[in-house]
Amino acid sequence: MKKHFKLVLTFLFTLIFLSPTSVYAERQMPLEIKTFNQSIELTVNNHNSKFTVTDLDRDNKVLYEGSDQTIELNNLEPNSLYRFKVSLLNDSGLEQEAYYFSTQTKSDDTQNLRTTENFKLSVDAIVSSDQVILSWERFPNIEKYEVYKDNKLVAEVEESLFVDKTETVTPYSTYEIRFEIPLSPNEKQELKSYYKAIGKSLTEDELNNIAKKPYSIIKVVDASIVNPTLQLAAINNSFKWTYKTFIPMDYAEDPWYNAATWGQNIKFFKGDNRGFSSTAETYRTKTVGDSVFYTDSTVATEDFFKNVSSTNAYDANKNFVSSKTDSGAYINRLVNNISSSKVDVTVYHKSGNPYAVQGNEIDYQMRVVTQKGGAYSFDGVHDRAPSHELYVRLSNGTTLTIFNHAHEGFQYLGAPSTLARTFNVSN
Repeated sequence: MKKHFKLVLTFLFTLIFLSPTSVYAERQMPLEIKTFNQSIELTVNNHNSKFTVTDLDRDNKVLYEGSDQTIELNNLEPNSLYRFKVSLLNDSGLEQEAYYFSTQTKSDDTQNLRTTENFKLSVDAIVSSDQVILSWERFPNIEKYEVYKDNKLVAEVEESLFVDKTETVTPYSTYEIRFEIPLSPNEKQELKSYYKAIGKSLTEDELNNIAKKPYSIIKVVDASIVNPTLQLAAINNSFKWTYKTFIPMDYAEDPWYNAATWGQNIKFFKGDNRGFSSTAETYRTKTVGDSVFYTDSTVATEDFFKNVSSTNAYDANKNFVSSKTDSGAYINRLVNNISSSKVDVTVYHKSGNPYAVQGNEIDYQMRVVTQKGGAYSFDGVHDRAPSHELYVRLSNGTTLTIFNHAHEGFQYLGAPSTLARTFNVSN
């Protein structure tokens, strides 16, 4: 990917189910939510008794108890993830029904680092004991959205809404919404020039077929919040995320083979020969981040680990020739902020084949925010080659698959940054 690869850092969200004619209203959903920079407006419909609102990520503090149909949650941080539990009470004051919702406050202008797109990228969840409702902003020129649950395609929808009423038997489910946005005319011309430079002329149909920006917006749902029978051991507020890149095939012939730089007798490089796996230790690169929070006001601790595997070269008969290892000098993380309640870091990753010329490195960049109360988010971009996988391990022993993005072709390593996949993850 080009060196001017742009990092998408924005955590933005606006719920679309506010209009009286919206699909949520048609389904008579009990909650309506509006998000602002520093506040969230909550409306509870079809319930005349009291209800409570609890902040799940701030010691389960009760923020409201009463029977007002509409309330406002104030003094929130812009551009931040929030999770609240809404308990509907009966006349005796007992919980009649419970929901939790996960949303992100709007970003103010000073925090909006997105320079080329004006749309908002995130997905919201409203969760009850019998359904999960996902919504996201409707993007222009999108014919369909693909919905994946736990990395399996479960639906294709035209609207920016998905309702899952399947029985929940495990605490955690990961939903991924994938879609593509057509490139602008200038971006298409840049793409056409790129392919011409590597010796391939594209027809107009071929160009239109690939001239799209892929997006993944991901929500990890914890159904145990509203279904106590699914609860696991208590979480001690620590996280370990692991990001690995790997070549799925046994041997790989790079499309930029150049005997002058690689050597006359080098034709192939050894791949990792595997599928997606949270435990596999064969990879091109691996980064790991740790966040540990404490029960008192002690500042959280944070750590970062990186490793680069050796690149093994082979001749045309797949006989071993030699081995080199990229230094990993361009794999780093920047600590944005650490407090007793939040760890905020940005990871910069660029690692290439040490035999090849520069400019075709494996690239990804992401901002990672973990919170003491259990919330976490990842926001960034990555090359579409080779395979990319991201996992989170919670202190209760659960390892969650955040995404498994398959290798799409080595040509994406040197392609314009507009072809990179943008991802936004939150729980």
